[in-house]
Amino acid sequence: MIPLSAAGHASDGQIRELAGEILGRWEYARWLAEWSELTFLKRILEFLDRWLSWMDGLWQTDPLLYWVILCGLFFVSIALILHIVWTLRIALRVQAPPASEAAPEPRPVFAQEAESLAREGRFTEAAHRLQLACISILLECGALELDRSDPNRTLRARLRVALLSDDQRNEILSLVDRLERLWFRDRTEDRDLYADWQRFHGRLRMESGLAP
Repeated sequence: MIPLSAAGHASDGQIRELAGEILGRWEYARWLAEWSELTFLKRILEFLDRWLSWMDGLWQTDPLLYWVILCGLFFVSIALILHIVWTLRIALRVQAPPASEAAPEPRPVFAQEAESLAREGRFTEAAHRLQLACISILLECGALELDRSDPNRTLRARLRVALLSDDQRNEILSLVDRLERLWFRDRTEDRDLYADWQRFHGRLRMESGLAP
């Protein structure tokens, strides 16, 4: 910046540099932006004024060209209005599909996961997946009420009052007990337990009429 004492001896280039530095400060940024917008608007108004003046003179000098331009602008305006109306009608015609046509949520794949685990020899985990598949079927057909956060003791209590036959209730409670012993205590692989869960899952699926 040029010192004030030397301002009287500054050259034109130095003065312009100083003015540019001052106007570049944040205090003037908003004013400059507003001034740019006003200048742009002023130029548009000046262009429209010149164009209207030219059209007014054209009416006197060349009436045929005047009417050609006027009719062209009229038809362009009509075409734009029709295009806007057509676009709005198309947009309003497109509606969201009703709830019945919405894509169904993916069903649980516990049974498929159980088969994959069993092929790897992980029968305890496979039996656990089949337990989840059976619970999913009971929940879907309304025979059982259970929350995801409910512990196993709550599962047993709900199974005792579930809408099941006595044979179904006794069998699934026995399978749950056997699985818990392996899962929390023995941690061994039991092919027979997995096979028993498979048979129960198959019967439950057929009797409920629901897919796994």
